Amino acid sequence: MKEILQKLEGAPGVRGALMMTHDGVVVAGTLEGGEHARVAAFLSAVMVSIEKSAETLGLVPLLRLTLTTAHGRLLLMPVGDLALAVIADGQTDLTPALTEVAGLTRRLLRQTRIDVPV
Repeated sequence: MKEILQKLEGAPGVRGALMMTHDGVVVAGTLEGGEHARVAAFLSAVMVSIEKSAETLGLVPLLRLTLTTAHGRLLLMPVGDLALAVIADGQTDLTPALTEVAGLTRRLLRQTRIDVPV
């Protein structure tokens, strides 16, 4: 997991990232300002709500959710029992970074066990 966050940390346009459980518990993060817990709680609520609606519409599984604001973007991607959140600016093309992250997350999913600190 740390490898994923480190790859993102150096990517152009990325302002921070965190890995969390689906219920909003932070596993690892690189967000400035110590806002990890509050951001994870918000994202958990958003993800659960969107997934329920997507299921009703037959649009699951959720691969990536992008929230675009006047000041940037927030990307949320389920990774097995976890979710990866990326906070980015609004202009930079994140395709190269996200392609690399997709490969890393596939490797993470192939691991037989993911340890989540309690």
